[in-house]
Amino acid sequence: MSTELKEFLVTETSDIRFSVESGIAFVTLARPKALNALTLDMIRAFYARPRAYAVYVDERNAAWVSDWGANAMVRFDPETETFHTFPIPEPNTNVRQILGRKGEVWTPESGLDRITVHCFQ
Repeated sequence: MSTELKEFLVTETSDIRFSVESGIAFVTLARPKALNALTLDMIRAFYARPRAYAVYVDERNAAWVSDWGANAMVRFDPETETFHTFPIPEPNTNVRQILGRKGEVWTPESGLDRITVHCFQ
């Protein structure tokens, strides 16, 4: 797993392990003596990181995610395994769905009653 992907997901602890296999991210709880019950620190680790709401995969297989925690759009390029973040300057944009067509990704911002179009080649 790339370092950037690992940092994007959550910092790994002895109680939580993260891995990516065939493009799918897995979270493994490692507290068998406690029947994998969540601790307060584990819950904080999850909520301190991205809060993905909507996902869209464009024609180049790049995954676009609306991150409510950072108030941003995030694009993951599977070829380079890198993330590109597009911060939204206005608070509480609430991108609930992502649409697109060739060369464009549309992000309706329900919190602001507008649509932003991301264009790419």
